[in-house]
Amino acid sequence: MIEVTRLDGHAITINAELIEVIDANPDTFIRLLNGNSYVVQESRLEVMKRVIAYKQRCYRACSQRDSDKDDTDHPQPPEDWPA
Repeated sequence: MIEVTRLDGHAITINAELIEVIDANPDTFIRLLNGNSYVVQESRLEVMKRVIAYKQRCYRACSQRDSDKDDTDHPQPPEDWPA
């Protein structure tokens, strides 16, 4: 989720995973896959930076979660199992 600001100054949070198009002509227009669209104060580049930062946070969280697991989370086949 990323936070953006509508033209009236109202902050909203949108699902970055649903963004289909970010257009600037001259206002920044965000269209989501579900058909909703928003005109926001942030530039197209700023929205893109926020989406990238969001995805980096998600990736780091998943990577950290995976590295925290011990070997009991991933059972190994029996030793006599054919390779």
